[in-house]
Amino acid sequence: MKAYLMYLKANGNPPAPGAKLEISLDKAREILRSQLNDEEKKKIRTSLVRWMIGAIEILAKVERDRPGAARLYEKKLISEEYWEGVQECFTETHSTIEEIRAEAEFIETGWGAQIFQQALQLWRVTKIREKQREEETSSSAASATPSN
Repeated sequence: MKAYLMYLKANGNPPAPGAKLEISLDKAREILRSQLNDEEKKKIRTSLVRWMIGAIEILAKVERDRPGAARLYEKKLISEEYWEGVQECFTETHSTIEEIRAEAEFIETGWGAQIFQQALQLWRVTKIREKQREEETSSSAASATPSN
């Protein structure tokens, strides 16, 4: 379907029945970039960064849980099915990150190499703010509690 849409954008007319709809990646990238205005590009960039932040959140959880799950699996305290699920989640998350990088590169040359670091920085800032809010909440709750 993408090839068909790209063909329409490139040529303005639908292809002849039975025509081969291949389009080079460079041509597709050129068409896409020329068709998007700045606001659309910004929306795509924001969406990709949010998607990457979500993938980083999952990756952080899996990487935090994976060593413990491995030890439990070695001791036969969790099922093989559970362990395979942990491994599959790890693999899928890495695949998703690579997919996001490819999408970012498609939108803007060179951005694929930078998007992970940008999203990671935003994710860390978010985590710091969440921790600060938790500390403020717990300290204000502690100060509101009457002491005997």
